[in-house]
Amino acid sequence: MKFNLGLLGMILVVLASMGLTTTSLAKQKSAPLANDQVAVITVDVKFMGRLQDDMKRINKLELRREKYFRKHRGETRRHGVPRLAKSRYAKAEFAGERLIPVLEEYSFETLVRRAVVRDIHEMNLDVVPARVAVTLQQMRIADYSIAHYRSHSTVMTGTVEVFDAAGKRSGAVKLTWEMVPLFTTDQGYSGREYVFLRESAYVRVAPLTLGFLEKALEQIYSGKDAPGPVFIWPPKGGYS
Repeated sequence: MKFNLGLLGMILVVLASMGLTTTSLAKQKSAPLANDQVAVITVDVKFMGRLQDDMKRINKLELRREKYFRKHRGETRRHGVPRLAKSRYAKAEFAGERLIPVLEEYSFETLVRRAVVRDIHEMNLDVVPARVAVTLQQMRIADYSIAHYRSHSTVMTGTVEVFDAAGKRSGAVKLTWEMVPLFTTDQGYSGREYVFLRESAYVRVAPLTLGFLEKALEQIYSGKDAPGPVFIWPPKGGYS
């Protein structure tokens, strides 16, 4: 993820003191994926230990939250339901709908698969891997609804491996990545990054997962730029 840094001096000072970052984002459109590009890459996803044990529970929670978000453009009712949210963010292409347009297909595994394919497409690699293996071992999300995964930090640990058409491993990285949110003030953002509302940062699986995959792929393919999560900063005066 590359940015043109600048803007919002006062907000930047405040966010810096909170360990957060505000940035302006270039209006670079995300190219659509052709069917043959999607089919070219095999993505294997494996969850380890407690993550695998809790997968049905996690998927049920995430599907319910995603359904609520698509209807109200907000997270659960404890964050409030902005009256103008649907119109305010009408032009924004949120990450969940970009990657998984059909709500009934929404799951943690599908999120990983779709993101890896799109990330590699967006990175414009000279040689596209035939297979990518993602193993997720642990995650912690600061305000997650399942108590076991709550923590003071939002962090994911896992491994990403890439293989060529002959089955030879051509790259791998084991990574523990802690999320530091990057913000945009563009309420209609539809560029190449994966956009979320600010309130989603510490209550959803998707922002952390997409950030983890971004950093892992960028380490494997040094010098290449993968899309990652960005968060819409609330409008002046807060939500209505």
